[in-house]
Amino acid sequence: MKTKMKVAVCALALGADVLGARNSFDDPKQCGVEVPDVGYVAYEMMVSAVRNAESARLEQLGFRKEDAIACFKVAAQAGVPTAYANLGKLYEKAKQYKKALEAYQKGVDKGDDDAMIQLGVLYMNGEGVAKDYHKAFKYFEKASLKGNVTGLVELGLMYENGWGVKQDYAKAMEYYQKGKKGKDGGAVVGAYWSIGRLYFNGLGVEKDYAKAVEYLDVAATGGFAEETNRILGSIYENGGYGVDQNISQAQFYYKEGAKAGDKEAQKDLIRLLNAEAKKYQDGQDYDNALKLYQEVANAGDPDGYVHIGLLYIGVQGEKGAQQALEYFQKATDKGSSWGYVELGNMYKDGKGVAQDYQEAINYYKKGMQTGNALGYYSMASLYLEGKGVPKSPTKAIEYYQKAASLGKGDGWFYIGQMYEMGHGVKQDDAKAIQYYQKAIRKGSALAYERLANFYQNGRGVKQDYAKAMEFYHQAVKLGDIAGYAGMGQLYKNGYGVKQDYSKAIKYYKKAGEAGYYFLALASQQGLGMVRDYLGAITYYRRAINAGDTRGYAGLGALYEGGHAFRQNFAKALELYKKAGDAGYGGLGSLYEHGHGVKQDYAKALEYYKKGTKQGDALAYAGLGSLYENGLGVGKDTQKAQTYYKKACDKGFKQACTAK
Repeated sequence: MKTKMKVAVCALALGADVLGARNSFDDPKQCGVEVPDVGYVAYEMMVSAVRNAESARLEQLGFRKEDAIACFKVAAQAGVPTAYANLGKLYEKAKQYKKALEAYQKGVDKGDDDAMIQLGVLYMNGEGVAKDYHKAFKYFEKASLKGNVTGLVELGLMYENGWGVKQDYAKAMEYYQKGKKGKDGGAVVGAYWSIGRLYFNGLGVEKDYAKAVEYLDVAATGGFAEETNRILGSIYENGGYGVDQNISQAQFYYKEGAKAGDKEAQKDLIRLLNAEAKKYQDGQDYDNALKLYQEVANAGDPDGYVHIGLLYIGVQGEKGAQQALEYFQKATDKGSSWGYVELGNMYKDGKGVAQDYQEAINYYKKGMQTGNALGYYSMASLYLEGKGVPKSPTKAIEYYQKAASLGKGDGWFYIGQMYEMGHGVKQDDAKAIQYYQKAIRKGSALAYERLANFYQNGRGVKQDYAKAMEFYHQAVKLGDIAGYAGMGQLYKNGYGVKQDYSKAIKYYKKAGEAGYYFLALASQQGLGMVRDYLGAITYYRRAINAGDTRGYAGLGALYEGGHAFRQNFAKALELYKKAGDAGYGGLGSLYEHGHGVKQDYAKALEYYKKGTKQGDALAYAGLGSLYENGLGVGKDTQKAQTYYKKACDKGFKQACTAK
């Protein structure tokens, strides 16, 4: 009795704060003497602390690991069955593997199955001893024969992974099934987790998400939350194999995983919330989009605040500028480097604040200091435009290269775009392709989309519709949904695929903002849908709001042709000019026909030629018309046919029947 009391007092002295005993007694030893049963409980709590790596916490409370070791030595001498295993665990944590091995072996000799498990783990992991799967298997098996569930689960893992035994999923399942019938709660949950994984991965059994959920749910609520919730989330996110797709359920499990400390589950949650918010945003349901972006921020991603700020700017314009500023600031306060870049944009554009290029540069630099490539892109843009800094394409390229050095392929993409468009450098398709190829090697979705366009049009490369489709698919896969618009164009025109207007429309709709212009054209021309000029106007305006200047050109064509609007050449001229590069074909048409301007074939020729450099089908058709009729140029039927064919290939239907 005296020895047992000594064990109790020793353990209580070490574990008093775990029990909260110091709230009632000045001296934990006094508690041990007066309440011996509490001493026993304190010992059990101490064991739990050791198993759960809480010895460091006990040391912070003023208890030394050496005292714990002394305590377990006393307990071992007093005949406490698991004392050797716990003593060994403390030695193991102190990296005194030789002493740990001795303690575990003594426990094994006493028939303690916990010691057998610990010794098996040492041999399996090769900690302090040579890795030996056969010895690990032997000790796990000995423990399992004593009814130890952990032993059964460990044997299952060895068969599942082929550690020291021939890989055998059926055997693994057999051991896991035995384990789930045991009484050791934590280990039993481990068996459920393992069975769930086998069903999830289809290892040794037919893949069955319904059964996986059945077992993994038990594991998730029984102590395996961090390991399990992400799997459950992915099951509901993707659906199939007996489970219906359920995004809200997927979000629930990812959220639970994130709460349990799983960083990957947190990323998955944020990814899903962002995707759902984007759907609402594209559908112009801004209230729900805002709520979901707030959830993104709540889930630990401050970029959610940036999205909210951009919503205020995008929907309310100048009216939303102040709120946008507040959200961008909130984002930076929480560590968002993107927030700095957007604050810089506000100062660059004078939105909600007085225009101040120097302040914009300061924010861009803060973004760059935190490794945000957008900061480099924004600085490059200033040098390209000569805003707040001397105009310098060379400097712009330097900043794009710095972004590329961060591993961001888009840095190479933007240099390629400079050469494609002739912005600050001599226009050069070959160089553009060279940089786009560098960009795709770094995974740039934007570069895949542009290269696809080059292959589609045979620009600088041999025309290859199959390659174009492949690259559009790759762009979408990497996150650039503009690739869907390219796919839509291939189906609309029957390039490399059977012409299919309904498929084209489907892809245009999937393309979000990038598809608005093409949906407008389809509405205007009645392709795959009833001709609808009002619908065309809606989509052209959406395109303009999304920053696609082709929308202005589309509206200009409606005014020029008197479709849906009263014919108004002055308005058409205004809109074509607003369209910038996208308006050259329309301007050429006005000058060719003398619509609202003095007829001038030389100017028409000039604008059409500019338009063909942008790949404008209307511009090619216009050149065909000039050469066919000898307007401002020598009559040349062959040249006319060449230009008409190019216009036809680019989807301008009227050119397909031109003679």
